[in-house]
Amino acid sequence: LNLTAATRVHLLEPQWNPFVEKQAIGRAVRLGQQREVCVVRYIVPTSIESVGSPFPSCQFNV
Repeated sequence: LNLTAATRVHLLEPQWNPFVEKQAIGRAVRLGQQREVCVVRYIVPTSIESVGSPFPSCQFNV
């Protein structure tokens, strides 16, 4: 599935496996994408994600 027409990726909840998020972002960032892709993460102020992520941190380049 290629979403080269998409310019935004909305992540509604953090994933335990950071590569699931990488795959979701990668669907929009594909060969043929002409525009910059913006990734939006939603965090509720009273949620545990706002205090600090309990999920493993991992850095990767997309």
